[in-house]
Amino acid sequence: MPKRQCRGECDGGRAAKRRRRQRQLYLVFDDWSRGYSIRKVTLPPSGSVPGDEQQLPRALLRFAAERGCPQFLTSAFGGRIVVAHPDASSTTVPVIDVRARAFMPGPRTNHPAHPIYIPVGADKLFALDIGTFELCCSPAPPEPDNGEWPWREVQKQPFNIADVSSNAVGYEERAIFVSTKSSRGDGTAATFTFDIVESVWKKHGEWALPFTGRGYFDRDLDAFVGLSKDPENLGYLCCCHVAAGAATGNNSPSPDPDCRRSKEKVYNNHPDEHERHVSATLVYGRRSKFCLVECVSIDEDVARADHQVPAGTASRYMYRLITFTLRYDRMGDVRVKHYRVRCCYKVPRGTTTEFVIQDPVAFWL
Repeated sequence: MPKRQCRGECDGGRAAKRRRRQRQLYLVFDDWSRGYSIRKVTLPPSGSVPGDEQQLPRALLRFAAERGCPQFLTSAFGGRIVVAHPDASSTTVPVIDVRARAFMPGPRTNHPAHPIYIPVGADKLFALDIGTFELCCSPAPPEPDNGEWPWREVQKQPFNIADVSSNAVGYEERAIFVSTKSSRGDGTAATFTFDIVESVWKKHGEWALPFTGRGYFDRDLDAFVGLSKDPENLGYLCCCHVAAGAATGNNSPSPDPDCRRSKEKVYNNHPDEHERHVSATLVYGRRSKFCLVECVSIDEDVARADHQVPAGTASRYMYRLITFTLRYDRMGDVRVKHYRVRCCYKVPRGTTTEFVIQDPVAFWL
């Protein structure tokens, strides 16, 4: 009996630690007159029935920066948000520890132009930009008051950043995958990997990852997963199974991968007739667990006017949060399982149109 009691207490302690380490969803809006707000969202239990549109939680933190520029925000260095907005008067960019609710001096600013940020693990942040490819590593141990966060240039990318269509970090975080599609519209595509250990670029072939923007490598599926903005695949998940060993960046070149589309759409399956899809962001938990943040516009005036659009009608915006898992069925098709609309939030008043029409800024930290 004492042993069982001890075991229960130990298990309870481990369970408590797991709860403390459980990640939360954070949404960012530029609804503050001087910059942005960060809001922590607690998803309702999966068994609950989603009610009407809810009010967003109060802002957890605010920070000053130029509004309408979500491309300069990224998560990196564990549970932190990096605010890399270019500011000629600053020498460093702030890093926000959302769990500690604290700001700390971060990397020296590298004055980004059109960056694509790629966080790797808990200590690395890569930045693809016009004509440069840079790496920032957090101090170890992380003592931001005493340590330095230098950027250093690594091998320049062998492609035009304007052609980048998608990116993802490969298996065991050993390589960064970047796909390009020619801006000339001639259908030319290619995929490159950056070997993080060797610090070199390699070309893998004349093919592209099937999604748009950031994707994720899911170990259970043994595939990359992401959302596509291609009209034919809009609303579906696109999965890409690369050849054995290619996900680590070790084989070059590799044959065309096995790309598949999910059997079901992940955007709201039963949209209101006055609702229009605007944008979406996919965030990844672990073990095939995903959360989709979909932004939609809802025209209330149209709904009240019996389908007639009056002059000067203005739409409002709403975020819908959806969770699901992915599995292969017996035929090898990708199926969406445990699909739940968890909650809906009105985009807070004051958020700029420039911000809303871009993909939602969401982090699972």
